[in-house]
Amino acid sequence: MRKSELVCLVADPHFDLHHPVAWRNFRAWHKDVKPDRTIILGDLIDFGMLSYFRQDPDEPWNPIEQIKVFVKEANALAKQCGELTCTMGNHDERWSKALVASDK
Repeated sequence: MRKSELVCLVADPHFDLHHPVAWRNFRAWHKDVKPDRTIILGDLIDFGMLSYFRQDPDEPWNPIEQIKVFVKEANALAKQCGELTCTMGNHDERWSKALVASDK
């Protein structure tokens, strides 16, 4: 008989723009439960500064800072679970489009 796995799904964290209290509570739960697998379902980073939509002047303009927050949070989650998987969302695709555009 196959052993059941505890899988944690979290969607659209938009690291660097997430709700601090909600994220802190999620992290505390994640640390206590230690799921077998954690899956982040896209929109890891917002990258609003790379959008063609008009931006709020209070939004961050430096994508590197958002990447640093994502790396820090993803590394912490990875230490607390058996396996961490991240999928790309439409906001994450902004980064790859910006890299392709800058390569031309």
